[in-house]
Amino acid sequence: REEMYQQERGTKVMYGNPTTWKGAIGLIYPSDFGYSTSGTVSECSTLSMGLWDSGTAQTYCTNNSWLMSLMGSRSMWTMTHDSKVEYSVFYISYRGYVDRGYATNNNLINPVVYLKSNVKLASGTGTKEDPFILEM
Repeated sequence: REEMYQQERGTKVMYGNPTTWKGAIGLIYPSDFGYSTSGTVSECSTLSMGLWDSGTAQTYCTNNSWLMSLMGSRSMWTMTHDSKVEYSVFYISYRGYVDRGYATNNNLINPVVYLKSNVKLASGTGTKEDPFILEM
């Protein structure tokens, strides 16, 4: 998780694209997938998220990720491009690992909202009938 987080904050980009983004609504980062698991820190942190689809990593990391239940049988794009390959973007596989693929692939696009750290959940379960109520 930490390794992917550090890579996402790198400064290497293709064709002079910006290294920062100042939006509030976007796609998840690959590291968000890593942080979505309730698996043990030692087990999930010692393996690359590209290997989370087998063995004990699948048991402890992928199978304990709340994010996997949202995806069904489709892979999901992330915000992070691959600075080594033109048109390549990181995605979260429906099998439970992070990989990279061409941006023309037919993967899910799930928008997310990034909140500042001082925003707290006051109430609600996030359903239409009981929406989240946030407070600052």
